[in-house]
Amino acid sequence: MKLHSQSQGRARISMPPAAESSEENIIRVDEFGRILGEEEKIGCHTGEGRLHSAYLVMLFNVSGRLMLSRRSRGKMLWPGFWDGSVASHYHLGEDREESVRRRVLKEVGLSCPRFEYRFRFRYRAVYLDIGVEDEICDVFRCSDVDGKEVRPDSAEVSEIRFYEPRDVDKLMSERPNELTPWFILAYQRGLKIRA
Repeated sequence: MKLHSQSQGRARISMPPAAESSEENIIRVDEFGRILGEEEKIGCHTGEGRLHSAYLVMLFNVSGRLMLSRRSRGKMLWPGFWDGSVASHYHLGEDREESVRRRVLKEVGLSCPRFEYRFRFRYRAVYLDIGVEDEICDVFRCSDVDGKEVRPDSAEVSEIRFYEPRDVDKLMSERPNELTPWFILAYQRGLKIRA
């Protein structure tokens, strides 16, 4: 597995003129994260998969507990698995910060007033004979969210739980088969906090 780390400021994702992107189109990238174009999301996740950009947002409440989201049973890949707070894809022409804020609001109903870019990593994971994730994934952290305001979108998230760091560590060691592979990698790579 090759890990990529790159600092990230406010950056608009752009490339030479292209058709307007939709929610079903995501950004294909090369192994260095350079934009190659866009493609339908389903095409990037089936067959051998195609490398694309993505992000994972880790939301922490005022007590420092990490919010994990259980993926909806309707998801094609890893349905019912526990994941980081919000996982999604960038779209062409979209400001990265706006993308993160929009998706956090859509999936779990929370505003993310301030967040920080943490790191980037590359991974590939196959889910049964159904599909594959092949991503360069940016990881963001958002602190001090109001956990009482959570309103999950049932098409995306079936359940929400806030975990103390020691409980996340326990979940990792005792029930890793209930967690998405990208969450495990992201948590172990740079978000693990010892109690």
